[in-house]
Amino acid sequence: MKKNFAVAFCLFLLSISLYARISVAVVYSSWPEGMAAFKNEFDRSLSWLDYDVTKFENTQIPELTSKLANFQLVIISTTGNYSNTVDLTPYAPEWINYLNQGGRLFIVDASYDSVLDKFLNTLGEDYSFVSNQCSVQIRPSAETSKVTFSNDTMLNFPCPVVPVAETLGHWSHFHHSPADWKILEYCYDHVPLTLYKFVGKGAILVTVHYSLTHDNECQFVCYLLNNLSAACELRKHGLTLKQVLQPTSELNTRMSFTLAGPADILKRLEFTLQYTINDKVTKSATKADINYLGEASFDVPVTYSERGEARFEAKLTIEDETIAEGFWKQTIPDVFWLKAKRTHLYPNMNTLDILYKAAVDESTNAPVSIHWNIDDGQSETVKLEQPEGVLTLPVETCSIGLHKMNLKVLQDGKEIFSQTQDFYRHEEPMARIRQDGTLLINGKPFFPLGFYHVSWRQTPEHRLAFVQDIAKYGYNCVRVSFYNFEKEGNNFTKLLDECHRLGVYVIPEFGCDPLPVIKAYKDHPAILGWDPGDEPASHGIPPEKMYRRYNSFKQLDPDHLVYTVICMPKHYKNYASGTDVLAPDPYPIPDSVVDYLFGRLSEAYDEARKYATSLWSVPQCFGGYKGWKRPPNAKEYRVMLYLSLSAGVKGLISYTYYDDYFFLPSNDELYQACKDFPAEFEPLKSFVLNGKRTILQQDNQGIYITKWELDDKKAFVVINTDREKARNFIITGHFGKYTTAGVLQNVSCTEEGLKASLPSMERALFFLEP
Repeated sequence: MKKNFAVAFCLFLLSISLYARISVAVVYSSWPEGMAAFKNEFDRSLSWLDYDVTKFENTQIPELTSKLANFQLVIISTTGNYSNTVDLTPYAPEWINYLNQGGRLFIVDASYDSVLDKFLNTLGEDYSFVSNQCSVQIRPSAETSKVTFSNDTMLNFPCPVVPVAETLGHWSHFHHSPADWKILEYCYDHVPLTLYKFVGKGAILVTVHYSLTHDNECQFVCYLLNNLSAACELRKHGLTLKQVLQPTSELNTRMSFTLAGPADILKRLEFTLQYTINDKVTKSATKADINYLGEASFDVPVTYSERGEARFEAKLTIEDETIAEGFWKQTIPDVFWLKAKRTHLYPNMNTLDILYKAAVDESTNAPVSIHWNIDDGQSETVKLEQPEGVLTLPVETCSIGLHKMNLKVLQDGKEIFSQTQDFYRHEEPMARIRQDGTLLINGKPFFPLGFYHVSWRQTPEHRLAFVQDIAKYGYNCVRVSFYNFEKEGNNFTKLLDECHRLGVYVIPEFGCDPLPVIKAYKDHPAILGWDPGDEPASHGIPPEKMYRRYNSFKQLDPDHLVYTVICMPKHYKNYASGTDVLAPDPYPIPDSVVDYLFGRLSEAYDEARKYATSLWSVPQCFGGYKGWKRPPNAKEYRVMLYLSLSAGVKGLISYTYYDDYFFLPSNDELYQACKDFPAEFEPLKSFVLNGKRTILQQDNQGIYITKWELDDKKAFVVINTDREKARNFIITGHFGKYTTAGVLQNVSCTEEGLKASLPSMERALFFLEP
């Protein structure tokens, strides 16, 4: 769907005539380590806008300064001045002059001194910003992720920015910003995230949002730049936008706005709104209605005769001159939406669970019913009681293999929606996920504990030695690279044979077409699952494509797992349904607090469990390169492991034992902590696999307490994330016979419960016998 949107949207933009083709300079840096990761960040956005783009590395800022007059817009990309930082001070007067003459500057990822102190702040006191970490970074949660927007017209004329801005990621905010800047967006802390300022005839737009490459992020860029251009053009004509009402997704809605300005201009204005759904075009044009205040009001009714994706084009003109023009898309939702939790069903999974949302016409009070059948068999009918929920359809009589669910929604006897859904019934596999997220291997609970080995530039012998090393300490799972040359010969078979001998399971990543590899090795007893593509969100691979990969993997090999790592928290919800395992990899050390990991994993847990997907964690076990200036120390690493368990993960695959920049055995302290952990975790493992988890305390002055109950036994994990202070805690209840592990001080049992003190960055385990 997203691919179709991208193509259609691009063609739509190219099909309309912009009032001027805008020349843009995009500034990027070589970060990380010469890779220039964000050199092409704005390629799609600016292509959609049909802007004329020239790219400059930040080391070319002196050259760009001499050519500023050639560009209407300059964009500073993510990490745009991070590597080989250039101080703008010597060139600041030319940039101020550029803005005064009508130039526009858009700065993203404005979270670092390199783009603030060394760039924006050099323009003068009126441009002085300070950023620091936001609560979403320090205490990440669904609550701290929330943002709010001002009612500034920059957000909604001509294009509606807010709907595409609500899901953008951020980790910082502007702790200080100049008073005369206009705020568009606030974080949870009610501190600005996005601001702008008119400078002479030009403007500056600054945001902490970063990595703007996905569809909704590209729309954010397109809409905001459109609105910035329109705002500058309105100012040039002496016009002020007073208020805007954007069309909604309701079937009968409208677009209206009011302008103030010179009367001779207002009376000559004309506004045209065109929208297209399913190739049906509706176009309306209206002249200004001058009200008693001498303002020009425009009001255009919008009536959708169909549902689907509506593409809008808005244009404000004076005779043949275009003052403002914008284009956007808006989805008019179907009367019914449904999505299967899982489409590959195993023994003891006797229902096809369908999430649904209904947007039916309630004004008629007509009853709504759902009619469904399997493989065109006898139809069943369910009365729709709630507008949102889960349909549970029995499928226990379905044979092994492919099946088709046919579903229709009727209101007052008339069909208003229909959809089919393929699903598969499989025999008991070697590896599958239990309803509570626990991995079962041959029907028995199993906790995967292991490491990555990024093998591309190492030998098969090095990879084999890695497996032999970690197996000595009780690790049982590895995620390794499958070399392209291993399609021939038996190197990979040797690795799998040795893993099987050592009791270590393998999840390969691919350097070639995965399907022939899966076909060749799916019957080897060491295989646990397959990685369909690392961090797909960060590489622009949409969820729909990842689901197709998942489906093709499961059809070819229903016996093993599909394992997907997501590095961008805002995308957890998008990828949680197209995999067996969702494995976030938040890496907080050294620039953030370890609590960050708990918050992110808690968010991911909520998304994963909606689809009966298992949550694993990829704890940070590396550093000293790129954006991570050092690896975690032993205490930090242990705390991250226990925070992961407390957040509900059912597997720990640390990154990394080896990659091109890091080798774990070369870090003595961290290596020793890794060697010690499996033995320390062993008494807790059965509780994590089969027990009921309850979070008793969460970030209470750095203290986290989690309880697991299994039969008549209890286990507790206490964590102190405070980097400086020991913290006291109490676990209420009666403590009779118990054992402990970890580092504790001043332990006592009272009528209130068990009291103790836990040193800074430490953990303790309690096991309470009946």
